[in-house]
Amino acid sequence: QPADEIGGHRRRNQTVARNVSLSMNPTRRAILKWSGIALASSPVVGILTLSISGPGLLEQQRAAARREGIPLTPEDLRPNPPIPDAQNAGPLLKELTRRYGAIPEPEKRAYDKLYEAFSKSPDDPTARAALQKSLVQYADLMQLVERASALPHCDMAYDWNLGPNLLFPEFAVLRHLARMLSTRAWLATDASSAWRDIACVAKLGNLISETPCLIAALVGVAIHAIADRAYVATLKRFGPSVQAHETLFAFGPPPSPEHYFGGEVVMNTITMKLIRREGLQIINDVGSDAESLDVNWKPDKLLTPLAAPFWERQMIMLWRQAFPQIREAQRTGRYAELGRWFDVTLKQVEQDKMNLPQNLMVAVLFPVLSQATNKTHLQTATLRHLRETALALLEAKAKTGTFPTSPSLPSDPFSPTGQPLRYRKDGDGCVLYSIGQDHTDDGGVEKRTSSSEKLDLVVRL
Repeated sequence: QPADEIGGHRRRNQTVARNVSLSMNPTRRAILKWSGIALASSPVVGILTLSISGPGLLEQQRAAARREGIPLTPEDLRPNPPIPDAQNAGPLLKELTRRYGAIPEPEKRAYDKLYEAFSKSPDDPTARAALQKSLVQYADLMQLVERASALPHCDMAYDWNLGPNLLFPEFAVLRHLARMLSTRAWLATDASSAWRDIACVAKLGNLISETPCLIAALVGVAIHAIADRAYVATLKRFGPSVQAHETLFAFGPPPSPEHYFGGEVVMNTITMKLIRREGLQIINDVGSDAESLDVNWKPDKLLTPLAAPFWERQMIMLWRQAFPQIREAQRTGRYAELGRWFDVTLKQVEQDKMNLPQNLMVAVLFPVLSQATNKTHLQTATLRHLRETALALLEAKAKTGTFPTSPSLPSDPFSPTGQPLRYRKDGDGCVLYSIGQDHTDDGGVEKRTSSSEKLDLVVRL
């Protein structure tokens, strides 16, 4: 979009950010200001003021959030209407996790070593044969994945009342099995088997993304990325086909930010409930792919219950500011602007010294939101454009014997100005790429070194 329009959006975002923690009438702002002064100068007066004003101000924000359709309780996260048992993959995925957990660790490590050897030398017949033989022992588990992926929906029936103590052991297992199915597609000697496995992995990513939290959305995106790499490799091996087109439809749309951010709101409110009741004790989930947390904080038993309503109130206020931005991004597709809004807003919250005591839990509990939609929407949309365009380019080559010089290209979701994907012929092949998250055209270079950050998203044909 034009630069002046981008500037206008940024100015509006900055204005909204300045008002996040001050969007209250002067009377309430004065109450909170003098409550803080009173608390600092006279603990007794401050505690009385907090105990009187805190719950009422919080309930006003809760009522407003409910009117605006923002989820606040675990019940709000339940599918409505409930998913029929015959359509729900959740129980199968839980059973899959249980069975995988029963496999002896030495057996899992042996497979990992074979996979590592194959990754280093994918054309080595010995490495390929050894890995293919090892995959046979997981045939029952992969059949269970196939059964689950054939179902349209997934409700894992998590107990959201656990808040930050809720574990997601299924996610790490399903990512591992997605890699196995993807590897089996790479090893397949016939196109039909390869496309079937790739479609299964893509559908598995769709199912995981139905769980309403950011971690689930990111795991779903990661599984789609696994399927995407296998798709491009299979397309290069076997060429365009009807099955190649059909497999495209197995990749569902990017996760809905309103869906997974709604889960984050509920997790915030449950965390505050736990703090009020018993302090914050977060289990360190070493066994999952999620970021580990190691927190054991027992706040003051007198002050914490009184301060907690103000903390929760500030979080709900911020979410009430965020949800119109989230919904507007979903309507317009301007997800980069949503990321910038989160960046500006959270920085302003951190710099708001006057309201720092109230914003304490915003700073502690809010996830890194500005990059969320880059991962869940922009990257997913970009991989889809690359995948579909790669298929079209190979079909064009099949008709003419060479890749086109100036093909019609879709937009690059990472381009701030809406430019198309980049393309150039390279000898008998071609290079197709997106500028990636750094919004810089690096000429189709994925990485400078093996340890550097990823640059462009590249497909070579």
